[in-house]
Amino acid sequence: MSENNGKRFDRTHEAWSALADQFTQIAHQFREHYHRVSAGASQIGAYPTDAGPAGTESVDADKVGADPRGTDTAGHRVSKAVEDAARAFENAVGDPKVRQDSAEAGSALLQAVGATLSELGTAIQREAGDKPTRRP
Repeated sequence: MSENNGKRFDRTHEAWSALADQFTQIAHQFREHYHRVSAGASQIGAYPTDAGPAGTESVDADKVGADPRGTDTAGHRVSKAVEDAARAFENAVGDPKVRQDSAEAGSALLQAVGATLSELGTAIQREAGDKPTRRP
């Protein structure tokens, strides 16, 4: 491989790596939003675990999704997870940092596709050689 071809490959590889990094960053932000939402939700609407005076019940985060009899309901847990995910997605979409990173990911995608197409064009030209093409 010539030095010039190696540079093109490196540019293409770097462009796709940058895109992967952008999506990884966005995924981390979505995960953080989800953790914030699910942690907050575990404190709201959970069944009390200590029967103290009215209004003083404490919440055991490990028992979220459990009914008062102590049996877990799979349906409730799935429903809560879906609700938490939807709320986290809504929060993340409104986050200016997520919006900025998403715009940068879009730009990175265009750069990666552009670098790939450029590399492909060069390979096609190399394969075709310097033969002049005739047009009718």
